[in-house]
This record gives sequence, C-alpha cells and structure tokens, in this order.
Amino acid sequence: MKVFVMGLLLLCGMAHGKSTNITIYSDSYNNNMISPQDLAGVLFEDVVKNVQDEFNVTFQNSSMKREWVALSQSDNVCLYNKRRTAEREQMGSFGKYPLLAFPPNRLITHADAQIPESVSLVATVDKWNLTIGIASGRSYGKRLDQAINKLPEHNVVMVEGSSASIRLREMMKTKRIDAFIEFWPTIVSVYPEEEARQLYNLHELIEATDFIFGHVVCSDSPLGDRFITRINEEMGKPSFFEKVLRGHRNEMPREEYARIREALRTAYLQ
Repeated sequence: MKVFVMGLLLLCGMAHGKSTNITIYSDSYNNNMISPQDLAGVLFEDVVKNVQDEFNVTFQNSSMKREWVALSQSDNVCLYNKRRTAEREQMGSFGKYPLLAFPPNRLITHADAQIPESVSLVATVDKWNLTIGIASGRSYGKRLDQAINKLPEHNVVMVEGSSASIRLREMMKTKRIDAFIEFWPTIVSVYPEEEARQLYNLHELIEATDFIFGHVVCSDSPLGDRFITRINEEMGKPSFFEKVLRGHRNEMPREEYARIREALRTAYLQ
C-alpha cells in the first residue's frame, strides 16, 4: 500500500510539473535576457517573478510571425505586448490589462522628404511612389492593416525575423526603403529625440488615430487560462499600475506622456 501511495504521489508530481511549464516567446529576448529597451518586456518580467512559485516560466527568442504559430499549436505558450483584435482573440486568451500604451503609428520618412505632416498611407505611397518597409507578422491596427493590404506589391518590402524593426532602420540608412511605419516613442528610445528629428520626418496617418495597447496573450488552454488569471491578479495591483506609469514616464517622449497616462488610466481603472 505504501509503495502504491508513493507511486501515485510521484505521478501526480510529474503531471503537476508538466502542467506548469510556460514558454514566453519574444523577438526582443536575446543573449538570455530581455532587451532593456523593451519596456513591455521589463514590466512583464516583473510580473512573472511574482508567479514563479506557481509556474515554471522560460523565455525564448522568436520572430513575430513564428510566435503566433507556436501559440496556436501549443497549450503552454504566451506572448506579450500584443495588440488585441477579434481575429487574435480566436487564437488565444488575452490578459485584462495592457503592459504598454503607444500613441498612433506614424509614417517615418527621410528628413529631406517633402511630404505633408498628415497623410493617407495609400495616397502618399502612390503619389510619391514610395518603397515602404513593413514588419511581417505585426498588426498595425485594423484600418492601417487594411491600407497596407491595398498597397501595390512593388511598393512594399516585407521584413521578417526577430530583428525586423532594427533591419527597417538599417534599410532607411542605406536608402533601400523610403519609409516605414513605427511608433515615434520607439524611434526616440533608440536615438536622442533631436538626432531622430534630424534623421527622420514623422507623419500622422489618417488610417491610424487610436492608441495601441500591448497585452499578454496565452494559449487557449486550461494552463494558459490559469496563467492569464494569475497575471491579471498581479497586474491589477495598484503598485504595478504605478510601475507602468513610471516606466512610460521615463521612456516615452515628454509631449506624448500626458495622453499616454490618461489612456492607461482608462484601460486599468475602467
């Protein structure tokens, strides 16, 4: 009888171990660490530390395209800083609170481009015959995604891989592309703002007017749901919300922060 009980406990322990392994896929996880420039990743790591006693969490590098495939094919995969869409809600279980709030995407062109400050993506690409770089697998927002899909193939360069954002900036330097779409706070996290404005022009896009929120999303499974429930509990604490505000205040452009703060307050306190 004692042998039977010990064997049952061992089997339960093994099953329990298997049921708590979570793999976080991220394109900013390199050299066994999250990039310090990845505010969402830094904040998410802080949350994960508080649930490590309940879940065995590991991070793994992946491109934006491959990570969604992994999410749909596994029961223990999570992603972070992902825009919530109706289509994506069919693929996974989303967290309640955003890690990140970004002002609308901008069209980024070379500093010498003679293009108005507020434009339509499709009309601008057509009028100036721009070659525009797009990060494959990234959702830019419903209206902007629709506009991108209308662009002629010869005007679009699709960039895949975990370093798509870096490669797009490199392609701008070498004039391989005329423009790309990015959040301005991302640009000024790489360059001092004065230098960024010497390198680039930024243009408001009429197809991109809403704030973009980056959420945690996990496999649509009992394990994924359990992990999301705990993440929601940790992110719902007032102390974490203050960390989110502090992180955005330190990392985002000053002129954008007031709007970002109000967007986050609405998302967290509604």
